[in-house]
Amino acid sequence: MERILTDPDQGSWWARMDRFAAQRVQERLILRPERLMRPFAGVSFDSHEEYAAALVHFLDRDVAASFAAQDSPLKMAIGSLNLARALAKHAVRDRGISGESWLRGLERSFGALTDGLASGPPVLRIQQTAALARAGILRFLGPDPVFSTDPETGCFAASSPWVRDEPVEATWMVEALAPANDVRASTSPLIGDCSRTGWPGRVPCVSGARRDAGRGFDVTASPYR
Repeated sequence: MERILTDPDQGSWWARMDRFAAQRVQERLILRPERLMRPFAGVSFDSHEEYAAALVHFLDRDVAASFAAQDSPLKMAIGSLNLARALAKHAVRDRGISGESWLRGLERSFGALTDGLASGPPVLRIQQTAALARAGILRFLGPDPVFSTDPETGCFAASSPWVRDEPVEATWMVEALAPANDVRASTSPLIGDCSRTGWPGRVPCVSGARRDAGRGFDVTASPYR
């Protein structure tokens, strides 16, 4: 591990590790985060019901793995990502990470990897979601949903290119997606005004000769004012 951390060409170590795993471990047993984030990638369904059945089965398996705890290698791997995420937050908070590591490692790679996997809903919420789907109260659109409006009916329409079924129509549509953890993309009038006036400023992110404004406000060390 010390050799890997001190080697300036760390990328070669990742390539060697991938080759080692491919030669000795079955493909289905290799942890590939991109496959976890898109469990139905490339799979088409003939109806909303078929997709719902597949998704509920997936949720049931996830719940069973959560209850297995230490007996589930997958959940233990995701748990380690969650712990690493907490450590990364401490490092960022205390300015213990370089600008280059922030841009290349944390923001582009690690953050995108862990945001969905290590911060998902608790087991109870997954059980409730599956129960609502079985009761016919909750319906699922499918992967990569597409939203539009129908001027003739005055309704919203939603569909998935992976589900061969009629679009779902509704009179109301509520955006419930969590906002981005980025002051640059915030729609809050207060945060927007702070950004325009430059007070408080945004945390600087320096990588080599490049200097950018980061995603958060610049604050002092503890107590972070």
